[in-house]
Amino acid sequence: MEEFQHDIDHLILLHLRGESSEVQKNALKYWLSASRENKETYDAVQKIWIRKASMTTDQLKARRDEIWSSSEKNKSSSHHFYFNFPSNYRWMAAAVTLFLIFAGFGIFTQINKKVVVEKEVSLVFKDNPAGQKSTHLLPDGTKVWLNAMSSLEYPEYFSDSIRSVKIEGEAYFDVARDPKKPFIVESNGLNIEALGTAFNVKHYSGDAFQVVSLLEGKVRVSDIALKHTALLDPGFEIIVENKDREFSFRRIEFENSFGWKEGILLFNGDNFFTFTKLIERWFGVSVIVIGEPPTDWNIRAKYYNESLKNILRDISFNKNLKFEMNNKNIILKF
Repeated sequence: MEEFQHDIDHLILLHLRGESSEVQKNALKYWLSASRENKETYDAVQKIWIRKASMTTDQLKARRDEIWSSSEKNKSSSHHFYFNFPSNYRWMAAAVTLFLIFAGFGIFTQINKKVVVEKEVSLVFKDNPAGQKSTHLLPDGTKVWLNAMSSLEYPEYFSDSIRSVKIEGEAYFDVARDPKKPFIVESNGLNIEALGTAFNVKHYSGDAFQVVSLLEGKVRVSDIALKHTALLDPGFEIIVENKDREFSFRRIEFENSFGWKEGILLFNGDNFFTFTKLIERWFGVSVIVIGEPPTDWNIRAKYYNESLKNILRDISFNKNLKFEMNNKNIILKF
């Protein structure tokens, strides 16, 4: 069994690095389709690869063995992770083995000639409170604008095969182009994959949907749980309903999708609840309501780097509204 595990280790490692040939891809694909346990094993290794960034073969194998040992406890003693190819696939197994003996041995021999000191990859976490925005430069040169009440998580350096980050809230990405390393943003069950792209991702806790808006380039949006996938073209955005996870598309309105990073506060027919939540997030305040706000609030207005006091004064002229400002508390009276 050790030989089979070793062969599979190599196939998985080459696949994660993006270096496998068509023969190796087909061999791995066949192994994955052989059983549910095989697929679960691969998924577990892939998660380790993404989280741990660059790993040596020995490190990957050590973590791999842990997963295999755990999996074996859940299976009968007669069930093994062998390459059980039918006769017409025997040549494929032989080809893989020969490749690993000659090409693979040469690659890993060169690695073993070097003295490499491996270290755990630390995760960097950026968190904005209400009323604060920030910009960040990732290790690959990608620039990120992080909105208020949003967080960003990324490794201190990316692996040789993938660039993966996580966000909560809203962020705009200007992705450094690198065709060999896909850039993936994980947000509320979505994977947004890009090579060299400028796009916006938005989802706050409590939102009924999330939005991915593409300014330039191309992105692939995938729902992790349901396996829905769609390609997004520039000038369009995908709306994903949180309840049914269905995708819908619409053309972007620049200020509505990207204006926040330029200091544009936009109310686009918002009801009173949405209005107060946006005020709280944008300025880092708490809104206290006295009386009954009108049900037909439906406010439409645009402000560019304007103070909260001026915004409230302007709105009070158009609505039956009085306001008081007490440090971080805003009192709206009807």
